[in-house]
Amino acid sequence: MSQWVGDRLDMPLRKLAVILAAGIVAGCAEDAAPTTNEARSAAVVSREELSVGDPVDHLSVPLLLQADGLESVSLQQLRGSTVVLEFWATWCAPCVAVMDHLNEVANEFRHESDVKFISITAESADTVRGFLQRKSMDTWIGLDPDRKLHRAFGVQTIPQSILINSRGELAGFISPTQLNAKLIRGVQDGALIDTNASRSILVAGRDPSSDTSKPPLMQFVLRESAVNSTGGSFAVSGTAWTILGESPEVLISQVFGLQSTRTVFDVDFPDQRFDLIAKFPGSPRDAKRLLRSALASAFEVKTRQEERQVDLLVLNTSSDGKHALTPTVSTGGSSMSANQTEIIVVNGSPANAIPTLESKLDCPIIDETNLGQEYDFSVRWQADAPAEEIADAFTAATGLQLTREQRAIEFTVVERR
Repeated sequence: MSQWVGDRLDMPLRKLAVILAAGIVAGCAEDAAPTTNEARSAAVVSREELSVGDPVDHLSVPLLLQADGLESVSLQQLRGSTVVLEFWATWCAPCVAVMDHLNEVANEFRHESDVKFISITAESADTVRGFLQRKSMDTWIGLDPDRKLHRAFGVQTIPQSILINSRGELAGFISPTQLNAKLIRGVQDGALIDTNASRSILVAGRDPSSDTSKPPLMQFVLRESAVNSTGGSFAVSGTAWTILGESPEVLISQVFGLQSTRTVFDVDFPDQRFDLIAKFPGSPRDAKRLLRSALASAFEVKTRQEERQVDLLVLNTSSDGKHALTPTVSTGGSSMSANQTEIIVVNGSPANAIPTLESKLDCPIIDETNLGQEYDFSVRWQADAPAEEIADAFTAATGLQLTREQRAIEFTVVERR
């Protein structure tokens, strides 16, 4: 059991959510060359060539691996089967992160010959074979070196799932995290996937309420939101932001990169939610500086640093330096995603999980593992699990230790100008 106690720090906004880019902006741009340890932001998925309901059985997969002896296949040959195409790459960390889920879905249909799963990549056979020695994929592997399939389906960001019904028609586009047996069986029964949500996916720097075809070169919009329920939505990419339906505390925390466990809000904000749509020219650093200045001016606040002595958790390896982390299988990109019951890190370090873990445990965490950015690991816990169970799940999954200490750390104080 983790050596920590559940005392809560006497600080406001304990329930500030750690907003993560999972499901909205977690993706890899297909037109960018892979760069080691480079986190990629998602591009807009443009599907100009094919629409839902269009016939696609004129297309083919020219090269196949682990496909029951087949070296190639046309979608015409698969007529009568429901086909799930998954676009991915070995360097795409979000693709790696979702593979276990895709394997689980594929295995639900392993005894049904009328459902085929084909994972499509533009990489070479040698690259893919090397990857498969480290990470299993329970699907056929399709090689698309000329990117003909990528272009035909308008795939500009991965991972991306595409379903084809037994009549050889495009049944819909979907994020692989949303793929499940029920959805596939619906396609088997003739259903088409409602892709309005995915087509109107939130795009960083773009106002979803506007139909303007030409986006502004620079903008800063802060307005009262029509969203009244808790939990907004967001997209962030480089020099652009779209954050909808969030409180001032969350907006400031996101823009300034603040952790709720290390932040004190010494200011009363209106009890309402806001939309923020911003885009600035220049480098990401310059854009963020301009956005922070604009947001602070709009809410009439400033920040300062203050050292405080608090109880916290120290993350470390065991006394012999051992841990349970495994070397990454990603050939390039890095990814960290999280939701209410899990953390998934690909090609990263324990430090990548700390912001989410701090929020879940309601306590600052200091990383003293000195481990590099080259590991894959996942941590899962039950919904509504208490903090102690989440801490135990983390230590069990990583082999690392969490111990309670009292130290002085720096806090950010947000106050009126």
